[in-house]
Amino acid sequence: MTAKKVEAKLADGDIRGAIRLACSDDTIAPSDDETLAALLTKHPSHPQPVDFPPPLEDPVIAPVLDEELLRAISSFPPGSAGGLDGMRPQILKDLLGCSQGEGGDQLAEAMRTFLNKVLNGGVPSTFCPLFYGASLTALKKKSGGIRPIAVGNTWRRLAAKIIVGRITPQLIKPFSPHQLGVGIKGGAEIGAHAARIFYGHDHTSPKAFLKIDFRNAFNEIRRDTLLHAVRDHFPSIFPFVAQCYESPSSLFYGTIPIPSLLGCHQGDPLGPALFSLVIHPIVEAMETKLNLWYLDDGAIGDSPEKALAALATIARMSGEVGLHLNHDKCEVGILGAEREAAIDILLQFQQVAPGIQLMSPDSAMLLGAPLTNEALGVVLATKTQQLATFSQRLLDLSAHSAFFLLRASISIPRLIYFLRCAPSWRKLDALAHYDATLKDALEGILNCTLSEAAWMQSSLPVKEGGLGLRHAVDVAIPCFLASVHSVLPHVERLLPDHLHGTDIAMAEGVQRWTDLDLTDLPLETVRGIQSAWERPILDNTLSKLSELAVIPEDTARLRSLRDKYAGVWLNALPSPQLGTLLPNETFRVAIALRLGCDICEPHKCPCGAQVTSRGYHGLSCRRSKGRWSRHEAANDVIARALRSAEVPCIRSPRGAPLRTASVPTG
Repeated sequence: MTAKKVEAKLADGDIRGAIRLACSDDTIAPSDDETLAALLTKHPSHPQPVDFPPPLEDPVIAPVLDEELLRAISSFPPGSAGGLDGMRPQILKDLLGCSQGEGGDQLAEAMRTFLNKVLNGGVPSTFCPLFYGASLTALKKKSGGIRPIAVGNTWRRLAAKIIVGRITPQLIKPFSPHQLGVGIKGGAEIGAHAARIFYGHDHTSPKAFLKIDFRNAFNEIRRDTLLHAVRDHFPSIFPFVAQCYESPSSLFYGTIPIPSLLGCHQGDPLGPALFSLVIHPIVEAMETKLNLWYLDDGAIGDSPEKALAALATIARMSGEVGLHLNHDKCEVGILGAEREAAIDILLQFQQVAPGIQLMSPDSAMLLGAPLTNEALGVVLATKTQQLATFSQRLLDLSAHSAFFLLRASISIPRLIYFLRCAPSWRKLDALAHYDATLKDALEGILNCTLSEAAWMQSSLPVKEGGLGLRHAVDVAIPCFLASVHSVLPHVERLLPDHLHGTDIAMAEGVQRWTDLDLTDLPLETVRGIQSAWERPILDNTLSKLSELAVIPEDTARLRSLRDKYAGVWLNALPSPQLGTLLPNETFRVAIALRLGCDICEPHKCPCGAQVTSRGYHGLSCRRSKGRWSRHEAANDVIARALRSAEVPCIRSPRGAPLRTASVPTG
């Protein structure tokens, strides 16, 4: 059943949804009283007393522009679900995705008029609980507990997207450099590199590295505090946000409404910006040498005394806005201290935050990125196991769909963030093991064995004759060096001056690149671009493949694959509705021919010719099963083209020798 759902989402173009289904261990929770009780617990009442700000007297709200509307609509990902009314964003994308003439212009104008009404807070109060409400689905987590998934109204999300586009550029300057979760490109990578450098530095005096975790943060922020922050800093969006959050909205679990009274709405495009705006005073109050935040994930680094003071400040100020520290998930790393001193420092933190955990070298992580070599190995082992598990699930899909998902996310794309944030080449054996697992997955999908040359060729981009399945060993150094160079200015703004230029991993990566003896270092201006580091590796792979092509067939095959359109079929969405989903055997043979793999056992063809394991004879055999049908199809295409050009022609009769075709007459 899951395989059918994955294929259906993929056929609809919802690649992210298909990947989520294929990789998720969550299941739909039973619709019973226990699930309902768990959902009610997830949506508590607002703390009393409530202090909502008064409305603005004369708010100035700019009307929605045509380009704002189109940009917001196009930003919905494929397969986005509809809310209570069931209208999916794809409907709006289809209606306004291309020029629709006068009718399309009138529709766009009507939509802008309606959205202007919404942004001015003009939704009737009796309708607000529904308009700002959502449909609710309960997922049962594998680890236990319930994960609520709320899907809001499309129009409400569209209005929020327009506002996000307006206020995000205004938030970057006041939030910089500490808040990395709003408007900062590569914010997670910036935070990961800064934390890695601070944590890995050889400190001469004791330092504490503190990881902050809030309990159910987005769902517990006080709405009155949120509205005060919006009214003070962005009065132009206050009417809309006030309507969203002043009155309870209804979350419908089936036909049962659950009031949403606290926190940001789940799935609200404005949610991250609003949350960051509320906690910004907390971020500014920190006076530590390292102070970085990615939305609700914070990292503090300084002397133990200053880190303890910062922890106490966070606990006090977060309580004022409705947040509560989750002590069991907060962690502290003790750096530059002897064992006995480290124990004493940990005890001091545990007195302030009972249950806080000691960050060990194996568990030193921030924003999903490892901070130590020990954590590197743990993460790689986990990701390799996940790849093996997900690959087994892919075998339940059609070969074409399974390969598409493997390349789109489940292989190297799922590893890219980790490779960009950590010097993973230090665990070369683990990277090789990951690649071996990836190769096993590909062979399982294709049902054929890949030779050394075929596996090497698979790592090339599609346009250069490969499959676009990059290998972890090949991209480890380029990913890291491109990332660290691209974010270096922002990283140095987060770190104290004495840590500037102390990134040992960066120097080591450059040295390893030089040792590859491929080419000179990329120019300074392009060192932040990953392709600048990858290009020499790709050229080296192409050169090796040319050397391994010892027979004319392989040379011809590799040359033909460099044709502009030779691999476009690999990038097509495998959809039965579009006719682009290849049968398993057809896909297997097509890939095997592309990579030069063995297709069959050597045998003698009924036509009398000898067939090798490569199976090339089937492309020219006089008795090839599909040859006549392909010939007839080609004749149909030629005949239709001639008739559309008003050229008289006579269709060659069926069964005629294959050298004949549609012949113009007259």
